[in-house]
Amino acid sequence: MPSIPKSAHRPLIVTFAVGIAVMAVEIVASRLLAPSFGASIFVWTSLILIVLVALAIGYWLGGLAAEQGKGLPYLGALLSAAALLIIGGIWFGSRFTSVLTLAVAWWSNAAMALFVGSLVAAAAAFGAPVLVLGMAGPMLTKLLAKEMDVGRASGLYLAVSTAGSVVGTVVPTLLLVPRFGSRVSLLLVAGLVLATALWCLDEWHLRVSVTVVLAVAAAAVIMMGQAKAMDVIYERESPYQMIRVHDDGDRLSLRFNEGTGIQSVSVRPGQMTGLYYYDFLTLMPLLRPLEAEHRVAVLGVAGGTVARLYGMFLPPTTRLDLTGVEIDPAVVETGRRFFGLDETPMKIVNQDARVFLQTADDRYNVVIVDCYATQLYIPPHVASREFFRLVRSRLVTGGVMAMNVNTTSQAAPLFQGLASAVSAEFPYVAAVPVPNSWNVILLASDEPFDFAAAAERVPEGYEDLRGALLVASPPALADGARPFTDDWAPVEFMTDAMILQNAVSSDRETLVE
Repeated sequence: MPSIPKSAHRPLIVTFAVGIAVMAVEIVASRLLAPSFGASIFVWTSLILIVLVALAIGYWLGGLAAEQGKGLPYLGALLSAAALLIIGGIWFGSRFTSVLTLAVAWWSNAAMALFVGSLVAAAAAFGAPVLVLGMAGPMLTKLLAKEMDVGRASGLYLAVSTAGSVVGTVVPTLLLVPRFGSRVSLLLVAGLVLATALWCLDEWHLRVSVTVVLAVAAAAVIMMGQAKAMDVIYERESPYQMIRVHDDGDRLSLRFNEGTGIQSVSVRPGQMTGLYYYDFLTLMPLLRPLEAEHRVAVLGVAGGTVARLYGMFLPPTTRLDLTGVEIDPAVVETGRRFFGLDETPMKIVNQDARVFLQTADDRYNVVIVDCYATQLYIPPHVASREFFRLVRSRLVTGGVMAMNVNTTSQAAPLFQGLASAVSAEFPYVAAVPVPNSWNVILLASDEPFDFAAAAERVPEGYEDLRGALLVASPPALADGARPFTDDWAPVEFMTDAMILQNAVSSDRETLVE
């Protein structure tokens, strides 16, 4: 293999750094957009589209600059501007997206509103720095072509740039964002771009001035990033979401990302929450005659509210065997710190819900499915016929699956798709609407339900729970309702309208995931 001329080392190192920066900006920008627009396929499409368009324009402009013979000092000035634009994008994006959400929320087509809104937000916040970074490509290729054949130079540029993109994909996802959060991660990327720019510049006074300007801008963004709502007592970013604990006065609540939904609330032993669907899941042991051991798997345990309440109506003679499955270890740690997760006798498994069922050897009396991703999205792979078939295989004879569904009505496409998928795998299905909420508990079993007998087992003082059992009924499936499958489960598309309406309604009721 021919050796690489020493004079080409600097352009190649700059190429590697630019490759890191472009991909890192794209990866981390998705996390900054998620609190306002979610992380659906529509948002990712808009973000990738902006990056590709910005790079295309940057490549064209960079080609013009290369034709004019611009060298490393000019490239250093461009990269300094890119670093400043990245920092500006952090500050601008966090403010602009919330305003933009209000502007697009009233569109009748919610999916298009999310797509266009995230498209505009991505373009406004991160289009410019990606464009400037794209300009570096043709200039660096021409610098390399001065030292070797143009074919070899272009191939070497693409190889090194792609290697940088690999690093820019892996490091933010696995190291930077989980440890430092999105804003600081982007600041570190901006710092890398600045260091590369300074290495290219010749005039020391220009280096000093650029450093001062970017240091001030970075300090401003860091100060901005420290601000948080008055009721937030804990905040942490994991690879999956932003985790916050709110002090709501009489209780703590666990919320993800923008806080639209409440994943867990603090409860005292032996006390109901008095709100949401948590209390209604305590009815599950009453649906069947109890045995000496009652085995339960909670898929999506979060802070453990459902698990802590579950044994309310179990007699002392019945041993409760609880397994809680949670994909995000940071959520489990937060639950242990603030929501008494360790006080609940339960085995915790850090795993995806479907993977857990595929690898579990045990069978359960009840499987509770309470899996939500980012905002109000049920992950498609836990909403399909194939998933519910797997759930049934992990239930004992007469066992019950209980799934928490957020839906505006049972006629909504989301609920119809879910209920159709469940009905395709279970012979007996029923829906229990939770009063004054968008929550519906979808029940399924291989044996019929006797809700009247179950209502008789509800202790005195819980008339609201008894009433919920008495109004339970099979879901009314529309003619031609299509069940979700692994191949077709447009959950995000069907949920987007609900997300936007919940995000902008001034008198909205807090939804629960």
